[in-house]
Amino acid sequence: MIDTDSILTICEECDTVWVDGEPSGKPPFVILDEYMESFEKAPLWSHLERQERGSKN
Repeated sequence: MIDTDSILTICEECDTVWVDGEPSGKPPFVILDEYMESFEKAPLWSHLERQERGSKN
């Protein structure tokens, strides 16, 4: 996410967010709206920066 050091995995179909690790059907995960609200940001894709898997930048 822009303005933080967070690296997220987000499902583009359902907006599920996994903060650490690979996606799975098990918790911990949250919905993008809830995650962005916790940083007082609107749940907009413009607050995110796309990175390819394995990329650090």
